Amino acid sequence: MSRVLFIMTGADEFTLADGSRIPTGFWANEAVEPLQVLTAAGHEVAVATPGGVVPPVDPSSADSPGLRAAAEGAYEFAHPVPLADVDPAGFDAVFVPGGHGPMEDLAADADAGRVLRALMAAGRPVAAVCHGPAALLSATDGEGRSPFAGYALTSFTDEEEALSGLAPKLSWLVESRLRAAGADFRAGAPWAAHVETDRNVLTGQNPASAEPLARALVERLPGPVQNAVAWPQRYLPGTTDNFVSNEAVVPGLSAARVWGPLTDTSRWEDYYDNVSDISFPDGQGPVLAQGVHFSFATFGFPPLDATVVQFDAPAPGRPGRLSWTARQEGSPAERLDVLHAWLVEDLPGGRVRILTQESQIGEPAAGLARQRPNPMLNGHQAWVDGLVEAAAHD
Repeated sequence: MSRVLFIMTGADEFTLADGSRIPTGFWANEAVEPLQVLTAAGHEVAVATPGGVVPPVDPSSADSPGLRAAAEGAYEFAHPVPLADVDPAGFDAVFVPGGHGPMEDLAADADAGRVLRALMAAGRPVAAVCHGPAALLSATDGEGRSPFAGYALTSFTDEEEALSGLAPKLSWLVESRLRAAGADFRAGAPWAAHVETDRNVLTGQNPASAEPLARALVERLPGPVQNAVAWPQRYLPGTTDNFVSNEAVVPGLSAARVWGPLTDTSRWEDYYDNVSDISFPDGQGPVLAQGVHFSFATFGFPPLDATVVQFDAPAPGRPGRLSWTARQEGSPAERLDVLHAWLVEDLPGGRVRILTQESQIGEPAAGLARQRPNPMLNGHQAWVDGLVEAAAHD
């Protein structure tokens, strides 16, 4: 598994040549599709923005309810870290989505430039799509030299900007600026998918290029032997107060059969005796789905407020992924913040792999971690074992 950093815009307005401003942000599919491709391949994605602000979606780009929900509901996008805090050594690749937002902030952001120079020096993949390559302009050194000079690059072209009707209103164009920085610019047909790869640098021309660019990046990353949970930075194992991992590999079952009793909370108490008081304050449920809010009691805690942050049903060649966050408020001694993740995947030979992991923050979590054995380990193994039995009887 590799760790990929998405460098994303924090700008929600774009300054035109006459000083007026228009709404902007990241272009929805240029971030959503690569996120889906990378996480489905088992890689971990973290997001960084200037100042750690939540990256805004360009309102012109979310042209369907599903795409808007995916862009606004992705856990990674909702929990960025400040670019200033990013250690480039902790990442195997960088990806920069487009939208006009990167022209407003990332093109001149010193920390974006610092991270990009470090990955270029290390020979790690750097990918950017559409207006995202504007961020590459930030990587010039003190003498104005770009590490991308001489590389074959593409971006949203000057012709496409003109066809969109916006070019006359802009103070600069990405293609022209990349050429001036020494790039060997390669333009494809307007609006058609077009990807350029040159050594460790991968660029896509326009929104249609986002998914093929992400797949080209996946080919450059070492694939996991088995799929893994894609951890948001906040809950990264080894950095929290408690972490447990349990799994089972079972013959004669499929991921689809396991998915039903896992996601139907009305069945949990039938096969797992450490959960109770399940409720849905918004009237949703009992079957979990993306964004569903629910609460439940477990391990002696009063009912925790939970939200499903990832819900991807298993499909041929793709594991099922289910994650929720859960929180308990109160005094410092009572506060608890967790991410509980499940991964269910089919293996060759008619086997299924069930992986569940939980990362916890707070003094109650530290107390659990000090116990021997950690009660979370035994409790979650009972959950896995009960889930297997329930699926076997379906």
